[in-house]
Amino acid sequence: MNVSFFLVFILGHLVGDFVLQTNKVAIMKSTSKKGVFIHSLIVFVSQAVLLSIYGINGIIASLLNFIIHYSIDSLKENINKHIKKYKFIIFVLDQIIHIVGIYILSLNFGLTNNILMIDLSLIKILITIIVLTYVSSVMVIILIRDIDSSLIEKRFFKKKERIIDALTNLMVWLLFYLPLFWSISLVILLFYFYQKYQKEFFDYNLKIIAIKYFVFIIISYLFLGG
Repeated sequence: MNVSFFLVFILGHLVGDFVLQTNKVAIMKSTSKKGVFIHSLIVFVSQAVLLSIYGINGIIASLLNFIIHYSIDSLKENINKHIKKYKFIIFVLDQIIHIVGIYILSLNFGLTNNILMIDLSLIKILITIIVLTYVSSVMVIILIRDIDSSLIEKRFFKKKERIIDALTNLMVWLLFYLPLFWSISLVILLFYFYQKYQKEFFDYNLKIIAIKYFVFIIISYLFLGG
């Protein structure tokens, strides 16, 4: 398997599934099959554009993944309508299945050489940044809603919460590259400002804020190698 094919495939998935998924699309996706179709089509386009450098193999893989993505998300939305809790587990399983599907398609269609020279380090950096910003912010909101059911009735993201969380997670990630003493010290200091800002503007209790921040630290640590 061409590793670059798989990584570009993953990048296309992240762009379509997170970066290009607006609040409007997310609401449509959770309420109708048409919304799921539109969302899956957006994912297909983002993947097809990126994988087009591999020629017809990339286009076919994207098209097959469109069918797979639509089927998985349709099933997920049906499950979400009947299950009020455990949304975080469903979200994680959903992403794992998507990645497994992409991996299998890459094994079968990612056998060609690069048409263009691709800098894998750049692809990995882009994937890491999207995970630390878009993916982590969605993941943590789903998690705290499972923990505190009173948050379900509130807006998914409060005001500029997504931007603040994304910047915080990026800063936590960068701090891991400092010497241990300074890294720990600045992580603690950053938490002080984070919880102060969160409590003032988003009205979360300290438990929820600590959970959010702890998840950011875990995600940042997991992507240290990126």
